[in-house]
Amino acid sequence: MKRYVVVGLGIVGMVLAVTGLALNDLALLPTWGVTGIAALALGCLITFFILHFETVKTFSVQRSTRLGFNSILMVLLFLGILEVINFLNARHPLRIDLSESKEFTVAHQTRGVLESLVEPMTITAFSKEGSKGATRYRSILDTYRYHTDYITYTVADPDKKPALARKYGITKFDTAILESGDRTTEVIAPTEQALTNGIIRVSRTDKTSVRFLVGHGEPGLDDTGKQGYSMLKASIENTGYDVSTISSLQDDLFSDRDSVLVIAGPRRMFTDDELVQVQKYILKKRRLLLLLDPVLQPETNTGLEPLLAVRGVSLGNGVIMDPESRLSGAEATIPIVTSYPEHEITHQFDLATFFPLARPLLFDTAGDASAQSDWDIDPLANTNATSWEEHDLQSADDATFDAATDIKGPLTVAVAVAPKKIFGHGGVELKNTDRSPTMVVIGDSDFVTNASVNFSGNRDFFLHALHWLAERGNLISISPTVASFTPMVLTRNQLQIVLYVQVLLLPGVVFGLGAYVWQRRRRL
Repeated sequence: MKRYVVVGLGIVGMVLAVTGLALNDLALLPTWGVTGIAALALGCLITFFILHFETVKTFSVQRSTRLGFNSILMVLLFLGILEVINFLNARHPLRIDLSESKEFTVAHQTRGVLESLVEPMTITAFSKEGSKGATRYRSILDTYRYHTDYITYTVADPDKKPALARKYGITKFDTAILESGDRTTEVIAPTEQALTNGIIRVSRTDKTSVRFLVGHGEPGLDDTGKQGYSMLKASIENTGYDVSTISSLQDDLFSDRDSVLVIAGPRRMFTDDELVQVQKYILKKRRLLLLLDPVLQPETNTGLEPLLAVRGVSLGNGVIMDPESRLSGAEATIPIVTSYPEHEITHQFDLATFFPLARPLLFDTAGDASAQSDWDIDPLANTNATSWEEHDLQSADDATFDAATDIKGPLTVAVAVAPKKIFGHGGVELKNTDRSPTMVVIGDSDFVTNASVNFSGNRDFFLHALHWLAERGNLISISPTVASFTPMVLTRNQLQIVLYVQVLLLPGVVFGLGAYVWQRRRRL
C-alpha cells in the first residue's frame, strides 16, 4: 500500500509540474496560481524522491535496474525537480549582496521608482562588446529587473549593429535610449543615478516647472564660468523638470500650484513693487526655494530678509566660520556640514555639504508668536560646534571667536517651512487640507555654482530640497556606488604565521594524511 502511495506522489508531482509549466506558457492563470501549482508539484516530487531513495539505492547496484524503467523514471523525476526549482527561482528570485560597498543593491529611492512603474519600458544600451560600460549596464539593469517586470533591455554594440545605432542617432559609446509609450529619453552614463533619473523622466507624463527669478545680479543659468549655474541647470533638467528664467512674478506663477520659484543669489535690492509681489507669493503658500548670501556690503542687501518673518524665519547678519574646515583643505569661511536633522529632505542623506560664505538662520527667535504658531520650521543642516557667526570679517586667517559679538555654533544653514501639523485628543494628527511644502531657505547660493556643485553632497542637497518642494519624493540624486578596495596589510609576525601555515602546516597535514591512508591500505 505504501509503495502505491509513493508512486502516486511521483505521478501527481510530474502531472502538476507539466500542468504548471503549460499554464504559465499559455498565461491562463495569474502568477500566484501558477506559483501555487509549481510549489505543490515540487513538494510531491521531493517527497517521492526521499521516500523512494532506499529503493533506488538498492536497485541501482543491479545491472537490470540501471538499464530499466526505474532508472529512467528517477532521472526524469530529478530533472522535474530541477525544472520546478528553476521556475520558482525565475518567478521569485532571491539576491543577497555580500559586497562591502553594496554595489549590487539599488538605493531605496530607486526601488520605489521601479516598483511604481505601470507601463512597459524598453532600454537599449549602446556599448562596445566586452567593455566596462557594457558590463556595468548589464549589472545595473539586471538588478532593476529583480525589482520590476516592466523593464526589458538590450545591450548592443554599435559597431556590430550600425543600423540600430543610426536609428537612434548614437554618436558615442555607453549611451542608452529609454522608451515608454511615445516618450523617449537619453542616458549618457552607465550609472544608477543616470538610469533611474532617465526612468523617471520617460515614465512621467507631466513636468514640474522650476523658474529662476533673474534681474538682481543672480548667477546665470547658462553661464559656464565658475560662478555660473549651468551645471546646476543640467542636473535639474536631468531629473525631469522644465527649467526657465523669469524677470518678474507674472500672474500665471501665482495660479500655478505645481511650479517652484527659485531665488538664488540676488546681489541687488528688490524694488518695492517686487517685494510686494514676493510677499504675495509667500502669503499664497506657493513653493519657494531661497538661496541668500551674507550681506557683506550695504549695496548687496536685497530687502527680502524682512519678508521671511511672515514664516518665522530670519537670517543672521554675519558669516559662518569653522576652523575645522582647514582639516579638510578648505578655508575657515567654508563650513562643512555633516549634521542633518531628520526630515524628508535629509532622510538617509549622509554626504558632507560645503557652504562657501554662508549665513546662519535664526528661525528659533525670529518673527512674532502668531506667525510661528502656524508653521513648522525644521532645521535641515547644522554646522559643527567649533563654528561661530563672525560679524566683523576682515581676514579669514586672522578671524577669532569674540564672545561679546559673535554667536557660538552649532548654527543652522538651511530650514524647511510647511503648515503646522494639527493634533487632536490623544496626540492624534488631524487631517489638514493644506500640508503642502511651502519654502526652503538656505543661507548660501555659492554652494551650487559650477565651482562647487560637484563637491560631495552639494548638488544632492539642493535637489533633495527641490524634490520636497515639488512633492516628488521619488526623484533622487544618487551618488554612484564605488567598489571598495580594502587591502590586507600584515605585520612581520603575521606574514611569518601565514608563511608557516601555507608552506609547512597545510602541506604537512596533507602529506601526513596521505601516508596514513597508504599505510592502512598496505595492511589490508
